Amino acid sequence: MIKQMIVDVDGVLFNSTKVWEDLPLEFVKVFHCEMHDEVVAALRTLTLKQGIEYIITYYHLPLTYQEANDVLHGLLEDYYQNKVEMKKEVVAFLKALRKKNIKLHVVSSNGHHLLVKSFKKHGIYEIFDSIKTCDEIGYDKRSTKLYEHIASDYDIKPNETMVIEDTYHAIKNAKAVGYHTIGVEDLSNCNVFANMEQDCDLIFYKGDDAINMLEKMKSFI
Repeated sequence: MIKQMIVDVDGVLFNSTKVWEDLPLEFVKVFHCEMHDEVVAALRTLTLKQGIEYIITYYHLPLTYQEANDVLHGLLEDYYQNKVEMKKEVVAFLKALRKKNIKLHVVSSNGHHLLVKSFKKHGIYEIFDSIKTCDEIGYDKRSTKLYEHIASDYDIKPNETMVIEDTYHAIKNAKAVGYHTIGVEDLSNCNVFANMEQDCDLIFYKGDDAINMLEKMKSFI
């Protein structure tokens, strides 16, 4: 029986795939630099903190991490406060699970302060039991150690926990540790979605809603 969910943010709670395509370009423009393809490719695999450090090093920017972080968070806060759209059906599904006493723990590559402000802005802060970032945990979603650490931190059993994600490598690593998984269909995973359909326990398709997802979850709750 599932007792808790590990919830991703970008691509799961929010339609925010585009910001992570546009943001690096806007960020380097602030420093009068041009975006290169190799930078775009590298940033796709990094956490927020790692990405900032990478850009500082790559472009030899005369900035401290904190200075660059302040600039980036200004751009991010504007987007998440004023432009991002919430995936209402996914949120409704999670609220329904919360009513069934299933705990909801957010684990995201995003920044903690930004997550808290965004959740409060969109009226969903109160549904979550905890919020942690990959930088706070010390591992990113490319590593099974992240999911091992989550199990230890929360004193939970992976086979009683479901991870809801849109990223295929995160799904694979969670499953390797023994978690159940829900893959969320999103623009970000269209190239690997067939693999996700094969590997995930359940899929949250674009046409799904809270009612039919709860029906799919029956055998788990």
